[in-house]
Amino acid sequence: MAAAPELAPTADAILDAADRVIGRHGLRKATMDDVAAEAGVSRRTVYDYFANKQDLALASIDRVVKRAHARISVEADSAEPAAERLYRMLVARVKVRIESVRDISQSLDSMFSVIRAAYMQRRKQYFEEEAAMLAEVIKDGQAAGTFARLDPLETARLFVEATNAYLPYSLSLEELQSPGNLEDRVTKMATILVAGILR
Repeated sequence: MAAAPELAPTADAILDAADRVIGRHGLRKATMDDVAAEAGVSRRTVYDYFANKQDLALASIDRVVKRAHARISVEADSAEPAAERLYRMLVARVKVRIESVRDISQSLDSMFSVIRAAYMQRRKQYFEEEAAMLAEVIKDGQAAGTFARLDPLETARLFVEATNAYLPYSLSLEELQSPGNLEDRVTKMATILVAGILR
């Protein structure tokens, strides 16, 4: 899958409106008219950017993933030692997603029930891109003698799988609405994962 295209300001405004509408009504009950009214644009303008509600919801997810990838990249490029960068990257991949869906947490289950098949096709690409970023930092740590000589990409994929347990679609509404407890669990998991590959 190609990377999501850059969104024009109007598309971002429509996605912001869609998130609010979906948060209030759920994806099944939300209409393109509701989104247009919320965004303050015509229905035609919404359709200029998005073919239907599924397309709109998937674009919203793409935007969240793009934010997560940007944050992961910032952590990867920092001057910190590889172990600290890897830890921060693992926390960031979860934290950005949780923060991004806070306003629609009550409608996530209904949204994913509508878009699950299309989302699952994209999810593999999202996670493979994240594993590749993690693998580069693991290689840095191996070169510095910090990390054990394990296959970097395989190890990164396992780290992605382990932290996927804390991504929004894997959590209950109660968990999503308790971000403090969730963040504590994520940081503990990241600490354990990174410690497991130290030499």
